[in-house]
Amino acid sequence: MGLEATSWLLEPEVDFVNKGEITEAFCGQEILAHSGFDVKPQLYFWQRQERSSNAEVDYLIQRRHEILPVEVKSGAPGTLKSLRLFLDERKRLRHGVRLSALNYAAADRLFSMPLYAIARMMNFTKEQASALV
Repeated sequence: MGLEATSWLLEPEVDFVNKGEITEAFCGQEILAHSGFDVKPQLYFWQRQERSSNAEVDYLIQRRHEILPVEVKSGAPGTLKSLRLFLDERKRLRHGVRLSALNYAAADRLFSMPLYAIARMMNFTKEQASALV
């Protein structure tokens, strides 16, 4: 594809712009790879069914008896409207995750994790999540 991996590692905020599909595919592969040996890994997503609505969440991960919505961002941070809408419509869900080139952060029910931390996200416990809020 003519892409240079070194620029992704050295300047991820700059070079991931316009590479959303590649970033989402990378995250999907990592989610599958870290799903656990005793689980048949599958990828799910959410898309709002209402007319003239283009809200979607990139991945829904089932962890034990909970669903973890995950939004992947390759460029500018954005407002995460779709992820917030998904969480607002499902009050019983504890939190959602944004994977991006940004560092760790927590606000409200949203956790931001860097792309390299997908394995950690897959093993994120309720106690760890509660400690961040």
